[in-house]
Amino acid sequence: MKQAMLILLWSALLLLAALIQPRADALTMVDKIDYCIKYLMRFAPASPIYKNAETRRNLANDIVQGAEEHGQDPFLLTSIFFCESTFNYAALSERDEWGLGQVAKQWRSKCKNHGFDIGKQLGQVRCTSWAIKIETDRCGSVSAGLTSYAGWGRCNTKSERKQWQVKRRLKLAEKLRGFNALQRRLY
Repeated sequence: MKQAMLILLWSALLLLAALIQPRADALTMVDKIDYCIKYLMRFAPASPIYKNAETRRNLANDIVQGAEEHGQDPFLLTSIFFCESTFNYAALSERDEWGLGQVAKQWRSKCKNHGFDIGKQLGQVRCTSWAIKIETDRCGSVSAGLTSYAGWGRCNTKSERKQWQVKRRLKLAEKLRGFNALQRRLY
């Protein structure tokens, strides 16, 4: 009788754990990136279009798709897009860098030749992801690749400002990863 009661109690606990566990694990990478974008929008005047949940979700989906296509970290791409343009895909800098990742002129022409439609959001994400992959492979590390991608064309730079910008993007990506781990525990 005691053994049957223990088995019944154990089965009830396993069932309860199975009901609770999928909720925490059900967050897909798109959900995580979407939440990061929503969170980051509090700190900068992001493009108003991303206040719409559907368009924000589309951006998150594009980031995950572009990251997976080129073996990049979606949190790193999210931090780059936030730091470079605050998620504004029509942003234009004084140095003629354009789009979500502030893609430089030389990369835009390479991306067009590679078949990316940089006039669209997904094309900009894919172009940025591909360019960072090329530079990271060429330079040997993510931080050196980001330095080169940023327009310097050199894997290492003595510029403290450029080093600070790269560190800022890497730290933000790390915080987003940790923030999502905390978010998962809260659900």
